[in-house]
Amino acid sequence: MRVFLGLAEVSGFYSNLKKGFDAIGVQAELVTLTRHRFGYEDPHRSIWIRMAQAAVAGRIRHRDASAPVRLAWSALAGITRALLLAWALLRFDVFVFCCATSFFRFRELPLLKFLGKKIVYNFHGTDGRCGFMDGFAEDMYLPAAMREGTGYIGPLRDADSEEVKACKLDAYAALTAARKANVDRIDRYADVVINSPSHGQHHTRPFVQRLIVGMPYMPDRALLAQQPARRENQEVTILHSPSFPEGKGTPGIRAAVATLQAKGNKIRFIEITGRPNREVLELIAQCDFVIDQLYSDMAMVGFATEAAFFGKPAIVGGYYAAHQPADIADEWIPPTLFCLPEDIEAAIEKLVVDAEFRCILGARAREFVESRWLASRSAERILALARGDFPAEWLYDPAHCDYIHGMGMSKQNMQRVMRGILERHGMPAFGLSDKPGIEKLIQQFAGTPTLASK
Repeated sequence: MRVFLGLAEVSGFYSNLKKGFDAIGVQAELVTLTRHRFGYEDPHRSIWIRMAQAAVAGRIRHRDASAPVRLAWSALAGITRALLLAWALLRFDVFVFCCATSFFRFRELPLLKFLGKKIVYNFHGTDGRCGFMDGFAEDMYLPAAMREGTGYIGPLRDADSEEVKACKLDAYAALTAARKANVDRIDRYADVVINSPSHGQHHTRPFVQRLIVGMPYMPDRALLAQQPARRENQEVTILHSPSFPEGKGTPGIRAAVATLQAKGNKIRFIEITGRPNREVLELIAQCDFVIDQLYSDMAMVGFATEAAFFGKPAIVGGYYAAHQPADIADEWIPPTLFCLPEDIEAAIEKLVVDAEFRCILGARAREFVESRWLASRSAERILALARGDFPAEWLYDPAHCDYIHGMGMSKQNMQRVMRGILERHGMPAFGLSDKPGIEKLIQQFAGTPTLASK
């Protein structure tokens, strides 16, 4: 069985998954159309991949050129992508797609089915999450003059004019509709879908839980062995590495750390953004624990997973912390300190002052990822999914979803967005007509008095 992995990379997931397939003797190839900005391994060898990458890069580089030049590069990108698809069809038996990617806006999926290829779609969050509950919602539907320069729509700010707020609400509604359409197409053609109950509300069919597949990782054993021994009575070093500080809740994390420092706790707080993955790993090796983010809807993703392999515990904030125990068996829940956003200061203080608890949690995290999320284990589970040979307990029915507080934004900002969409576009704009229970929760949340700002 030969496995195609593509057409994008997220936090090193697919480069590590390829290493997992290599480790179990299964031929797999990672095919991405662009290079990853954080320097994850990108082992491309085929000329067809290199041609498609060059065409995409050229199209991006010339997006402000004259119309004929743009048209030429777009045509070249389409031709090279078609050649890449033809090469992949002849070479692979299983297609594992990252996020909601496809060669030609899902038009090739019926062909893959006709040819007997197995299709696995793995969602990572923003690709399938309802747009209205996503602090990382892309600004593609927002007028260029109103974009904030982050690539994301952003919350409804007090300083925004009524026109800007209206355009943001329209952008959230348009993105929600687009994502719902993508999920519907994927649900129709995929043999297996992987997602999380926290952001799988748009699905109309059961999906495999992401925490069961895991966050595949192949640690650098040499780097793991280089961790410095900790000296007694030295300051506690905390590492925070946000890709998008506002969406990760970095201001709230900084404030919580500052409060604890003011109380006399010896804390060294390191914050880095946009650095190569190797540099982040080296800093993980030197820290005592990491803080992932404030508004996550997953207990452990890339950064916390990397820390776990070093035996370093992670604090993860998120409203989903209160919902997770009801959605998945305890054995699959990663041992992070997953807390509500309002409890972040207490969680940080716990790991700062209780060295024994910090060490125990780090050891439990390492044991969990080594036994369950090693890349070879995740690769074996992906193969089981492709073969249809997996326990029914791995599936989650989206009809049971009851989580509406998303990720990347505070409840206060989430409420503003939902209320605005409800008033401007009505309940159909949420794309959840098949789930009246969630619609009722949205109606109640959006219709309550405005939450106090924090």
